[in-house]
Amino acid sequence: YAVEYTLLGDDHPHLSSESESGSTSQSSEIEELINLAKVRWNEKLKFVSKRLETEDWSESCHHFCLEVLGYSRNKAPMFNIGNRHSLSEFSEGYLSVETLFEEEKLNWRQFRIRPQNHPRLRLEQYIEIVLDNPDWPEDLLSLLASLKTVSGSSSTVNFRKLHELKQLRESIKEDVFKGVISGSRLDTLICDALLPLYSIFTEQDTFAYWFHWYAGDITSRVKQLIATFEIEAKAYPYSNGLNQAALLSCLNKSAFTCD
Repeated sequence: YAVEYTLLGDDHPHLSSESESGSTSQSSEIEELINLAKVRWNEKLKFVSKRLETEDWSESCHHFCLEVLGYSRNKAPMFNIGNRHSLSEFSEGYLSVETLFEEEKLNWRQFRIRPQNHPRLRLEQYIEIVLDNPDWPEDLLSLLASLKTVSGSSSTVNFRKLHELKQLRESIKEDVFKGVISGSRLDTLICDALLPLYSIFTEQDTFAYWFHWYAGDITSRVKQLIATFEIEAKAYPYSNGLNQAALLSCLNKSAFTCD
């Protein structure tokens, strides 16, 4: 599934740096943000590409979903569980939350974790999803097949409206994950794993969708940084692209902490 992607250029006319306002400063700022986001996008493509070298579409989705549900603190033990138990094993119904939790009892990081983010609850939710929809990766693949090749410049607001991102987001939530995963965690799963995975698997460039998608989990510090960007907030509300650009900007500026 090798695909070559350039940082910016004629292959992305739909992310032209020219905004609707025609402002030179805003155009320059948007171009810089797109470049930063594109670096993050390419990193994610490389990561998922390696996963697809050893796993098929369904198992890759299975693995990534567990990892994202583990958040940063418990990503590793969730990965271990996904590595140990395939999607088909989960769908057979004999794996209990207690059994899975016990397997990684020495690796869970539970200190100061919000109840709704506790790994035991997240395992419970994932088991519920798989038992209700054991073919959820295939359902997701069918839904994403509706993504169109896009062209022409657009603000985030216009892109979301034109390509019906709100409706697609709702379909993924209800038809694929049966309403169990929603909100910012769903958006994080889509942006950190599923869209890059789909892009490599199908050799279709979905960067524009990824850039304009909803921001997912975003810290207050990153929000503060985004607020300093010289862009029109109404045309470019919080999005995954801005979030990714801000995160990379944080990494490039050691004086600014992103936590």
